[in-house]
Parts: sequence; C-alpha cells; structure tokens
Amino acid sequence: MQSVALFLEFGESSLNIQMFFWVADCFRLGVALDQINTEIKKRFEKEAIEIPYPARTVYVKEEGDRQ
Repeated sequence: MQSVALFLEFGESSLNIQMFFWVADCFRLGVALDQINTEIKKRFEKEAIEIPYPARTVYVKEEGDRQ
C-alpha cells in the first residue's frame, strides 16, 4: 500500500496531518484504515509521542450572582 502524509497546519493543541493512501479493493477500506491507525499508534508509543488533549475551565454562575 502506498501512502502520502502532508503536514497541514499547527492546531490549537495539535499538529494537523492529512494522509492519503490507495486501496485496490474498496471493500477492504475498513481493514486498511485499521492497519494504518494501528501502526501509527504503535509508532507513537515507540517514540513516546503523546496526543495532547485540551483542558477547559468551566465557571458556573449561581443564580443571583452578578459578577
């Protein structure tokens, strides 16, 4: 399977990459996606690359609170 990966942009908490690949049999697309995602995950683990998850702070105002 041939593939091409393009670095698109810096995201808020990520590096956004788009990957293109050719699958000869369209009915095996799900299998190909699983293989690619599994290999990416294994490589990330091998290289100790962590996926950042953005943190958000939520403030809840009490009823009658005027701040």
